[in-house]
Amino acid sequence: VAKDNDALYADSYTVQYRKVGTERWTNAGNRIAHSEEGYTIQRLAADTDYEVRVLASASSQYNASSDGDTAAAKTLVKLETARLARDTVADDTVTVKVSNYSQLQSANQLTVTLTLVGKTKTNLTATLALAEGSSAETAEIADTGISCAFADGILTFSGLSSSTAYAVKVGFTTVSEGEMTAVSADSSEFRFTTTKATYTTPQNLQVVEVDANSVQLTWAASVGKNTTKQAQYYTVQYLRNGRWTTAATRVSGTSCTISRLAAGVYSFRICAVNSSEFNASDYSEPLEVTMG
Repeated sequence: VAKDNDALYADSYTVQYRKVGTERWTNAGNRIAHSEEGYTIQRLAADTDYEVRVLASASSQYNASSDGDTAAAKTLVKLETARLARDTVADDTVTVKVSNYSQLQSANQLTVTLTLVGKTKTNLTATLALAEGSSAETAEIADTGISCAFADGILTFSGLSSSTAYAVKVGFTTVSEGEMTAVSADSSEFRFTTTKATYTTPQNLQVVEVDANSVQLTWAASVGKNTTKQAQYYTVQYLRNGRWTTAATRVSGTSCTISRLAAGVYSFRICAVNSSEFNASDYSEPLEVTMG
């Protein structure tokens, strides 16, 4: 710190900077009080090497100092605003692509804001530390059971509710070892709605009775994913001569009789039918039945 021969501190200071390789110094701030612990130089060019020095300002008793120690500093790469695009959408998992991530790979921190869209918006925020600018450990969001992870430009949300509208915004930050930061503006809000969940696959398909040309089948009820709501209707198909044929639709309950069958070997399968709340289930494992 500049001081006079009587060990009195200078009243104020001037901060100057210049690009490395140039001669002209530019004043960044004048008459900065000696009580200040630091000074921020603004409006510098991104990704550029600078030299910085501090001079004691002139006062009523002393002239300004003519020189001072210089320090080297390099500004960070300017971060663009992230652009988000849909990747995949399911009932409980969604992936969102940062389409311009190649221009953001210098960032080492990612802030994610997930909004539950409804009559009252609920903002859920998580901050992820990027490993080498490409990936991050999975982070839980506000103890909701929702998690997010980022890898190679893809943001993945898990544990979402089905048939629910969400919105997401992200912001990237670079924090240097010298505690300088470069921060991107938050992305535009990107909205998506998760799909309906599915019914569980019907289980325990069995033959109750079989005669010359008919068969009675029964099975365990399908329920909506993560619920106890049973499916109302089912579709029954059989395989004959290498082709699946629909034998019955909108079957109510968990049993069905299929008639007018010719002698031979059949494979039967069933699925829960799509409803307003849940998508159709996968087909059950085939059950082989010999007729006639």
